[in-house]
Amino acid sequence: MLTICGNTVARRVVVLLFLILLVVQQAWSQDREQRRSTLLQQRIAERTAAAKMKHSSVQVTASEADSLVLVTLYNFSGGASWFDNTGWLQAPVSQWHGIALNSNGRVMSIDLGDNGLSGLLPTPLGTLEELEELDLSFNDLSFSIPASVANLTVLRELILWGNKLSGAIPPELGQMPALEKLSLFDNQLTGSIPPELGNISTLKKLYLDFNQLEGTIPAELANITGLVELFVDGNNFMGELPLELTTFPSLISLYAGFNQLTGTIPIELASMPTLQNLSLEGNQYTGAIPSGLTQGPGLTKIYLANNRLTGEIPEGFGSMFFLTTLDLEGNELTGSPPPDLGSSPHLRLLNLSNNQLTGEVARLPRSLDELHLRGNQLTGDFASFIGALTWLRKIDIRGNAFTGTLENMYGHQRLVEVRLSDNKLTGSFMPHRRAMYYLEILDLAKNKFDEMTDLTEWAFLDTVDVSENQLDFRDLVPSAGLADNGFFVYAPQDSLPTQVRRADSEVVFSVTDSADGNEYRWFRNGEVISGADSISIRVDASESVARYYCEVTNDALPNLTLVSTIKTTDATPTRSTPVPEGRVQITVGKNYPNPFGISTTIPFSLVEPGPVRVVVYDLLGREVLALTEKMLSAGEHLVRLDAASLSQGVYTYVISAGTVQIGHSMVVSR
Repeated sequence: MLTICGNTVARRVVVLLFLILLVVQQAWSQDREQRRSTLLQQRIAERTAAAKMKHSSVQVTASEADSLVLVTLYNFSGGASWFDNTGWLQAPVSQWHGIALNSNGRVMSIDLGDNGLSGLLPTPLGTLEELEELDLSFNDLSFSIPASVANLTVLRELILWGNKLSGAIPPELGQMPALEKLSLFDNQLTGSIPPELGNISTLKKLYLDFNQLEGTIPAELANITGLVELFVDGNNFMGELPLELTTFPSLISLYAGFNQLTGTIPIELASMPTLQNLSLEGNQYTGAIPSGLTQGPGLTKIYLANNRLTGEIPEGFGSMFFLTTLDLEGNELTGSPPPDLGSSPHLRLLNLSNNQLTGEVARLPRSLDELHLRGNQLTGDFASFIGALTWLRKIDIRGNAFTGTLENMYGHQRLVEVRLSDNKLTGSFMPHRRAMYYLEILDLAKNKFDEMTDLTEWAFLDTVDVSENQLDFRDLVPSAGLADNGFFVYAPQDSLPTQVRRADSEVVFSVTDSADGNEYRWFRNGEVISGADSISIRVDASESVARYYCEVTNDALPNLTLVSTIKTTDATPTRSTPVPEGRVQITVGKNYPNPFGISTTIPFSLVEPGPVRVVVYDLLGREVLALTEKMLSAGEHLVRLDAASLSQGVYTYVISAGTVQIGHSMVVSR
C-alpha cells in the first residue's frame, strides 16, 4: 500500500464526491423519468376507462350544413381508415357511428375517441352551432387546434387528449361561454397557457397535463371559481406556483408535478377547503415540508416526491383522517420517520425512499398496502414492525441496515412484491408456498440468509434474486428449475465453512454442502489435489504447514462456484497438544463493508504482542496482495485494504499471528 500526500488525497476526495454526485443525479433523473412515464400510462388508462355520456340520436334528417361539415371531418381525418366508420357517407347521418343529432336535426355530439383518426381538425367544425360534446380523444390527429372551435357557443366538453396536436393553445378558447370540460392532455402543445382561459367561468375540469407547455402558470386561472380539477403536470413550467391558485373555493385535485417549479411548498395549500389530491412531485422545491400541511382538512393524496426538500418529516400526518397516500421519495429528508405515522387510520401507500433518513422505524399503519423505504440509512429489527402489516401487497426496504429474521412476514398472504436486498437480515426464508401464494417478485440479495425453501411450485413468481447471501447448493438446487426461465439470480454466494477434525495421525477437512450433483475439487496451496473429489479429504497430521480449501460446483446451477474457507495444517495432531511457545492468540472479524468497490477494513485483535502478517489470496490460492507484516502490540487493530489493484471477484484474506492462520472471504464488486 502506498502513502499518498495530503493534496493528492484531497483531490481524489473531490473527484470521488463529484462522481458520487453525478451518479446520484443520474439515478434521480432516471427515477423521475420512469415515474413520469408510469404516471402518464396510468392516466391514459384511467381516462380511457372513464365513463362517458352517450347520446341517443334522434331519427330526423340532418341539417345539410352540418352534414357537409361531417363529410369534411371524414375526409380530413382519413375516414376510410377509421376503426369504425359504420354508416358514414352511406346511411342517414343519424346512423353514422359516433354521431348524435338533436330534434332539430343538428349535430349535438361527436364521439370518435380511439377510432384511428389521423390528419388535422378542419376549421368548419366551428360552424356546428348546436354541438354540445366533441370527443376525438386517443387518435393520431396532428397540426394545431383551429381557433374556430371557440365559435361553438353551446359546447360543454372539448376532449382532444391523446393525439399529436401541436402549436399553441388558441387564446380564443377563453371566449367559450358554456365549456365545462377542456381536455388537451397528452399532446405536443407548446407555448404558454393563455391567461384568457381564466375567463371561462363555467369550466369545471381543465386537463393540460403532459404537453410541452412552458412559461409560468397564469394566476388568472384562479378566476375560474367553479374549477374542480386542474391538471398542468408533465410540462416545463417555471417559477413559483401562483398563490392565487390556493384560493379556489371548490378545487378537489391540483396536479402541478413534473415541471420546474421552484420556491418552497406554499403553506396556503393547507387552507383550501375542498382540496383532496395534491401533486407537486418532480419539481425543484426546496426547504422543509411545512408542518401546516398536516392540517389540510380533507387531503387524501399528497405527492411531493423528487424535489429537494430538506429537514425532518413533520409530525401530524398520522392524524390526518382521510390521508391514503404520502409520497416523499427522492428528497433530502433527514431524521427518523415520525412515530405518529403508526396512528394513521387509512394510509395505504407510504413512500419515503431515497432520502437520508436514519434511526429505527417505529410502528407503522396497519392499513398499509405499499411500503417503500429504499435507499435510506434506517436500522432496527425488521420483525418488530412488519408483523402487524398484514394488508401489505408491496414492500421495498432495499439499501438500509435492518436486522432480524422474516418469520413475522410469513402470514402476509396479500404480498405480491418483496424487495429486501442490501440489508443485514439473517436466518431463513422458509414459508409454505400457500402462506405467500400470490408472490411475484422476491429480492433477498445482499443479506445473510443461510437457508431457503423450494420455490419452483410458487405459481406467480417471475423474478427471484437471492445472490450474495450464505446459501449453498442444498438450498438452491431444489429451485434450479427457475433458472430455465432466466429470472433466478443466485450467484455469487458467501464462502462455505471448512470443518476440521483432528486425530493423532491425521487431519480431516470437509465441507457441509452435500446436495445431489455436487462436484468437489480440493486445493493445497492453490494447486488442485489429484483425486480429491469428495466432500472431505484426509491429510497426514505431521505434514508441513499448508493451506487447504474446496471448490464446489453443480451442473444444475452452472453460474455458481462455492469456495470454502481456507484452513491450514500445522503439524499439530490433536487439540490437546499444548500451544507452542511464541504462538500468539488472535481473533479476526469480518471485513466491512463487504462487498466493496474501493476499500474495506479488516478488524482483528491480539491477546499478546507478536508478529502479524496479512495477505490476500485469489480463488486459485495465489497471493495477490500483502497488506502488512510487522510486530504489533496486544489489543484491537484495523487494516485497510485498497482494492485499486484488484479486479472484480471473490478473494480470501488470511491473517497469520505466530503459527495461527485465520481467513475470511470477501467480494470486490464494481
